[in-house]
Amino acid sequence: LYAMGTKAEPALPALIDSLYDEDRIVRVAAVAPVANFEHKAAAAVPILETWLDCGDEFSEVTAAAAILRISPIQVDEVLPVLVDALESGAFGCNTA
Repeated sequence: LYAMGTKAEPALPALIDSLYDEDRIVRVAAVAPVANFEHKAAAAVPILETWLDCGDEFSEVTAAAAILRISPIQVDEVLPVLVDALESGAFGCNTA
C-alpha cells in the first residue's frame, strides 16, 4: 500500500477499521499503513489514543508514533509515552 501512494487511499477506511480488530497482530500491522496517510488518516487518531494507556508498551509506542505522523500537533500528548518507553529500556534503548 505504501508503494501505491495516493492510489491506495480508497483502502484507508478499511485499514482504520482494522485498528479495531480483535487480533492484536492485525491491529498492530495496520498502524504503519494508516500512519502513512498522515493527516488524511485523522479518523484513526481516536482509536490510537485509546492505545496510549492500554498496558501493552509496544502498542502504546506504536500508537504514539502513528499519532505524531497523523497529527503532529499532538506532540505534548504522546511525547510522555515515547520518553517512558526509552527510559524503561524496553526497546533496547536504556538511557541508564
